[in-house]
Amino acid sequence: AFSDSIVAIAGDERVLWVATQSEVFRFDGESWNSYGPEQGLPEGPFSYLAVSPARTVWLANSKGLFSLSGGRWTISEAEGGFPEGGFKKMAFAGERDSWAISDNDLYHYDGKKWSNRYEVTAGVSPELEKLINRFVPGLDSAQLAAAVLEVRRANNLGDSAIATGQKVYLPYRLAFPAPLTALAVDPSKVLWVG
Repeated sequence: AFSDSIVAIAGDERVLWVATQSEVFRFDGESWNSYGPEQGLPEGPFSYLAVSPARTVWLANSKGLFSLSGGRWTISEAEGGFPEGGFKKMAFAGERDSWAISDNDLYHYDGKKWSNRYEVTAGVSPELEKLINRFVPGLDSAQLAAAVLEVRRANNLGDSAIATGQKVYLPYRLAFPAPLTALAVDPSKVLWVG
């Protein structure tokens, strides 16, 4: 029996993983092993547990996202930090192409760090409104004005125009109404968010 309530279960064809509020357990079909602070397990409570196709174990709490490698838990890096409250779901397109959602945001993992924004390079005669409309088509004028303000703030643009070749970061949350509750990657590696 576990010492506290189970918050997540995940596995692959070889191993079952169970996260409680404060511990993580591994079952290999014959015996249970527990992971605690001596293996670098962060402090709970935990909110999510997932196993990638390459068998990387991911664990979320309110402070970040941790992966198990070489028998030790390590925290991942995120541009701008992790969302308050932690991640709720994950989906994998590959070991270096993973997605996660919090209540109000979408994050992508490129194999090195997590980010909640998409980078575009401004083309010839760049206009912020056009970049946003290509990223999130169908915004009405009020939604577009709010998105422009958010992108200006996120990129420290103030009132200045963007230049040809300039990198602009577009927050993923512009494309998805909150709250986010579901996430999947299909066999063609298309991301689905709801």
